Amino acid sequence: MPEMDGYETTQKIRREHKNNTLPIIAVTAKAMKGDRQKCIEAGASDYITKPVEDRPAAVINACLVLQIDMQPKIMLVDDREDNLLSMETVLESDGYRFVKATSGRQVLKILLSDWTFALILMDVQMPNLNGFETASLIYERERLRHIPIIFITANNYGEENLFRGYRAGAVDYIYKPVNPDLLRAKVAVFVELYRKNQRLMAQEQKLVAINRNLEMEINERKASEEKVTDLNKQLLENIARLEAANKDLDLFAFMASHDLQAPLRKIRMFSDRLLSSSDNNFGNEGRLYLSRIQEVSKRMQELINDILRFSKISVEKQNFGQWISMG
Repeated sequence: MPEMDGYETTQKIRREHKNNTLPIIAVTAKAMKGDRQKCIEAGASDYITKPVEDRPAAVINACLVLQIDMQPKIMLVDDREDNLLSMETVLESDGYRFVKATSGRQVLKILLSDWTFALILMDVQMPNLNGFETASLIYERERLRHIPIIFITANNYGEENLFRGYRAGAVDYIYKPVNPDLLRAKVAVFVELYRKNQRLMAQEQKLVAINRNLEMEINERKASEEKVTDLNKQLLENIARLEAANKDLDLFAFMASHDLQAPLRKIRMFSDRLLSSSDNNFGNEGRLYLSRIQEVSKRMQELINDILRFSKISVEKQNFGQWISMG
């Protein structure tokens, strides 16, 4: 690229701490030895060579693998900042990324543009929209139904309220005060489920891309075969036309040669009579011209005979071929 190449751009992006986890795929048209390693050392997440349209499966696979390998994102929801800080402190050592919200409305606003969460940890008791109501609104949207929600509550609800939570979409409960080991264990289970689901989705999309490529190749091959078939058809038609033209030419040659025989015989006969006549007055020069007429006539007779023989052979071949096909 002009002014700043991909290596320098990647290094500059990585110098910003907030961009440390941002996936970067290096794309190049001229793959040189050592380029991949150089890109990875500069901070690129993966390396792909052009033309990318010929390798959609590789591009999709690279993007999805990066998404899977990125730090899982967890939303922490509580109306109290100290509770948010407590949950973040317990979980930060496991390398998760956190998005925090202090109300149900803020949760819904975040999910309008970002739904790539592995898990939502949400307090039940919140003003305006409580945890149950927020969960119900979240799961009204099809694209958000894959996000598991764990309710965190200070109250030991009875069975009726527990059922309400599960009916709203909760997958589990954690009671305050939160046991750090229990919180980490439950979060780890759902994060692992999220990663496995992402891998399955990546494989599915990779297979879809491969199938699409195969379909394109099959269609291109079919188109090529159809084109070859059309060309063969045209070739056969041209051959048939040429054979018909050759037949007409052979017939014309045969007829023309046959018709030329009679006048040629008369020319030779009259010239012979003139030469053999004892009382002719042509002189030496006249005899020379008559001799030349006879020579030319003889040569023309030989040519006519050759044409007739050739025509007869062609006709005999055609008749023989027809006889074989009929037999």
